[in-house]
Parts: sequence; structure tokens; C-alpha cells
Amino acid sequence: MATDMTGVKAKISLVCNFEAAKAIDLSIPKASFPVSKVFEFGFGDGAGEIDQIWWDRKELNASATEPVDVFGGITNCFGVVASFTKVKLILVLNRSDQALDGHVAGDAVITVGGVAALEFLGPFNTAGDAIDVPAGAPFLAFDPLGPGWTAAEATDILNIVNKDGVEKALYDIVIGGISN
Repeated sequence: MATDMTGVKAKISLVCNFEAAKAIDLSIPKASFPVSKVFEFGFGDGAGEIDQIWWDRKELNASATEPVDVFGGITNCFGVVASFTKVKLILVLNRSDQALDGHVAGDAVITVGGVAALEFLGPFNTAGDAIDVPAGAPFLAFDPLGPGWTAAEATDILNIVNKDGVEKALYDIVIGGISN
């Protein structure tokens, strides 16, 4: 491990409950389908482990693009460059719908991925792939037991794009993985 950190933990809790109802004669029967699972990453560089984590809250001007350099272009919460060789967790939460930290609430859509040159493919299949994240919605991709997604000097840019031509976008981003 080549990390400045002496401990890192990440816990992702998925809790969903889906319900359907149908009025028939004198009753309204319901059916539900609960889905829940907790994923945890411990400290290290093996399966189910990470040794580096980076997060930030960002405001992005209208129509702006922010390239996130996962291999040496970001600084962690302790002021040390976070350089990932393997990324195991990406969370982007579009908070554009919230009046938070001086941000004016709106409905800006952001795009994650989609850069043509130096692209970090991560969980995407093909160069140029991207996903739109509406205001108030998250994008979450993680590899809880596998090796993670490879990042290197020439393939290390994850783009965040504000698709709104008028409003600023506000988002939180978290990246966890194995450091260089």
C-alpha cells in the first residue's frame, strides 16, 4: 500500500421497499418487496478493502465541465494528493435541487463520464459512455469484492458536466480505492 492514511472505512446501505396495491371488490390488497443490503469496505488493498478516499462538494457553472483526475489530480481531506491505481467506489449526488452552502436550488442535470481523451472508463463499457444524473438523484457504482477499475496516467479523467445552460449545479462526489 502506498497511502498516507492509517485507516479508511466506507459503508453503503441499500434500503428499498416497493409496494403495489389494487382495489378489488371490498378490499385493497397490497404486495411489497423489500430489498436491503449493507456493503462495507475495510482498510487495505485486497478484496472488500480500500486504502484511500476522496470527497468534495462542488458547484459547477452553467454548461461547465470539470475533469476529475483520479490518478494524481485530487487532494484528500488531509491535504495529500490522492492517486488511485484502482477505483472501487464512485458516488456522485446531484444536490442541484437544494439551497445549500449558498447554492440557489434549481433542476440542473449533470453528466458523469463521457470524456473522449484520457478517459477513466471505470464502470462504463465504452469510451464516451456517460450517465445523466437529474437534480436530487445519485449515481453510485462500486466493486465491493472485486479488484476495482484500473486508473493510470493516460486513462484517469472522470468528467462531470453541467448540462444546464443557465443554472449552476451543486454536487457531492466521493471516490474510494487503492492508492498509487
